[in-house]
Amino acid sequence: MADISIDFHALPEEQRDFVKQAVSDFGLHAVAIRFSPFEAVELVGDRLSEPFTDSSSYERIAFTLGTPSLSVAHELDFADRNPDALCLDIGKRSKTELRESSLFARTENAAALAVWKKIAKRWKGMTKKGALAVHPKTGATGPARGHRYTPGAKALEASGVPMLTITGIILKLGQTPDAKTANEQ
Repeated sequence: MADISIDFHALPEEQRDFVKQAVSDFGLHAVAIRFSPFEAVELVGDRLSEPFTDSSSYERIAFTLGTPSLSVAHELDFADRNPDALCLDIGKRSKTELRESSLFARTENAAALAVWKKIAKRWKGMTKKGALAVHPKTGATGPARGHRYTPGAKALEASGVPMLTITGIILKLGQTPDAKTANEQ
């Protein structure tokens, strides 16, 4: 089974624009997912922007090549009925932080994997990699060499807004213990 997994920081509007382009270019179906209470709805037309608003309760978008199965009761049911989906967990932005986002898939479907790899490659081409992870309580640091970020996230960080992982670790974008790694694309 092949995997795609990219953790990153990006502004919601950067993700929105990327998603709209990918849906258009690859003819994808997009499903917005909320976890509590669970809901999965297909996004068509102007609704594709909804999950990227600061007030949205949607936390994930799942992409499928064909019509998605939406008669599902919960997240695992959705995954069982749409096993080849590419998912985007949308990191929320507030005035005090920007949370980490993630693009991921696991599939044996060669057609789906080929499209997901193209999308992942496109996303990597629009981002830089490398960060320094800082534990907020102890100050301990370590490299997050594979973490990616967009220009918008870097600018937001420069304005004083912390970049946080899903576990609350602070990331310093573009900084690593090894200067060579920080300059890799």
